[in-house]
Amino acid sequence: MGIVKKLLSSAILAVIIPQFASAASMVFEVEANPHVWNGGTGYGGNLGLNTGINLNSGDALTVDVNDITDTWLICPPSSTCIVDAGGVRPALGTTYGTYSNSGSSFAYGSLVGRVGSGDFFNVGTRGFSGFADATGALSLFHWDHNVNNGGSLTVTVNYDISPVPLPAGLPLLLGALGLMGAAARRRKTKRSVN
Repeated sequence: MGIVKKLLSSAILAVIIPQFASAASMVFEVEANPHVWNGGTGYGGNLGLNTGINLNSGDALTVDVNDITDTWLICPPSSTCIVDAGGVRPALGTTYGTYSNSGSSFAYGSLVGRVGSGDFFNVGTRGFSGFADATGALSLFHWDHNVNNGGSLTVTVNYDISPVPLPAGLPLLLGALGLMGAAARRRKTKRSVN
């Protein structure tokens, strides 16, 4: 009976423990110049800020700018092309237009994210809340064709790593339950004979 109990305990742990998702929160400083997305060359070969957060398709994700009044430059630092994370000029409430690249279009200077080789998504000042559309690392970008930008934004990323699916441990659990049933039946048969 000791072996059956051990098998059952192992089976239950194998099924239950992986069901808990891993949740975490991290803060990043996204800089306009080194983290620019300008169609694939980036600034000095750097393509955005790789957060090191590896997600699976379907994992929950939120990205928020810590202070929506923070701004960055989308022109050479000597100019006054100041925009917020949504690409909006705070003083005027308008954008400098839309920049289209790699199949996506956002206002110049927008804060944009991407998981692996999935679609770009807008974070802006309202943040992003949704699910990863691809598997890979989360990267954050300053969306602009220019590499002479300045300033930075502080961003908080909250994410949940999806758990191991139940079917992976189900055969082990069913096998242990079957052994428990057989042992109980055997015990019941021995008692009725005595």
